[in-house]
Amino acid sequence: MLILEELLGQSNWVTDVFYFACLVPDNPDCPPGPNLDADFGEALMLLTIYANGTIRDVVVAVQKSGFAWALNRDDGEIVWFKLAGPGGEEGGGQWGAATDGRRVYTNIANSNRVNFTLAPSRQTTMVGA
Repeated sequence: MLILEELLGQSNWVTDVFYFACLVPDNPDCPPGPNLDADFGEALMLLTIYANGTIRDVVVAVQKSGFAWALNRDDGEIVWFKLAGPGGEEGGGQWGAATDGRRVYTNIANSNRVNFTLAPSRQTTMVGA
C-alpha cells in the first residue's frame, strides 16, 4: 500500500502487506515461493478507531488474498489484520467493503470454493459473494 502527499506527489510511506501475510504460519493463501502478489480489489476506508487505550486514525483495505488490513495513516504501521475468507486469483475481497465506523464489512469471492467458517456463527460454507 502506498500513500502519496497530494500536493507534492511524493510518497509518505509504503507498506508491503503481502509479505507480512505470508509470515502467518500455515497460511493457505501464501503459495510456495516465489510468492505471487495479491491486489486490493476494494476501495480504502479511512477510520478513527479506539485501540489499546489510544485513538488512532487508520486506513483499512481488503486484499484479494482475503486479508483485511488496518494501517496507521501517519506511518503505515500495521495496527491489525484478519483473514476474512479464502483468497484466490479470482477471489478474496472484491466489489467494495463498507464500515459503520465500528466494524468493517466485506464480501469474499470464494472462486476456489474452499470451505471456510463464518464467524461468529461457526457455520461452514464454500460459497462466496
